[in-house]
Amino acid sequence: MVMPNRNGGSTPNWDDLPPNVRGRFARATQDAPDAPAPQPLAPPALARDLSRLAVLFLCVALGNIAVLLLALWFIYG
Repeated sequence: MVMPNRNGGSTPNWDDLPPNVRGRFARATQDAPDAPAPQPLAPPALARDLSRLAVLFLCVALGNIAVLLLALWFIYG
C-alpha cells in the first residue's frame, strides 16, 4: 500500500521544515555579505593556450590522414 504525501502532493512550504533547519537557513541569509562580482570562466591567456592546443591537435590529425592517404596511394597505385 502506498502512503500519501505529507502535504497532499503540493509543493513543500517553508513551514514544513523543522525549526532548527529553518533557523539555520534564515541566519545564513541574514549574515551573508553581498556577493562579489562574477569572475570570467577562463582568463584570456588560458583560452589562448587551449585554442593553440586545439589547433595543434587538428594539425596532427590532418597530418595523420595525409600520411595514411599517401600510403594507400602507394599500395594501390
